[in-house]
Amino acid sequence: MGNFTSMTPGLTDMCSVLFLKGPTYEMSQLVSQHNPNAFFYSFEYEGRNSIFNYLFAVNTPPFPPGVSHADEMIYLFIFPFPSIPPGLNRTEEELSKKMLQVWTNFVIYGDPTPDGVTLLDGIPKFLPYNSVDEFYTAIDDVWRSEADYTLTYTITVDELNPPVAGRNFEASKRRSGRFQRPLSTKNNYRFLGYY
Repeated sequence: MGNFTSMTPGLTDMCSVLFLKGPTYEMSQLVSQHNPNAFFYSFEYEGRNSIFNYLFAVNTPPFPPGVSHADEMIYLFIFPFPSIPPGLNRTEEELSKKMLQVWTNFVIYGDPTPDGVTLLDGIPKFLPYNSVDEFYTAIDDVWRSEADYTLTYTITVDELNPPVAGRNFEASKRRSGRFQRPLSTKNNYRFLGYY
């Protein structure tokens, strides 16, 4: 074990996968089997403010917050963060407008980026998620379409540790395991109490 600081990146990735990323990924696979218009995004923008700052206002943990669960809410609703200057800066306002447009489009049209609707600059076409292509939209300074969300499972550790020379990174991208299994097409939710 040893040094908590050196373990923090791995613990961050582990908790992210167990409590947020893994369940979100698996739910996207299940929903997409029953709805061809399922969309998946990953909020990756690290702004000046974070929900983390409110959760740990009194006892701040000894590691940086990064992007926290529900940080996108900062750009959809008004939060009284004590940032200097207060409110959203220009970059954050642009992000907020984009977030509001894709959420509003989804509510109205069932598609965050429907055909025939003029989108703000920098919003890529959201591609429907399916378990073959595994498209999702990464929302950061630059919004982008990506595939295979499982590649983000070790992002904290990967950013701190450059790839080892001679290692075949492409071969290790797709991992076999429970998330790569074919999923049932039958709606079998009896174990959840839905009859």
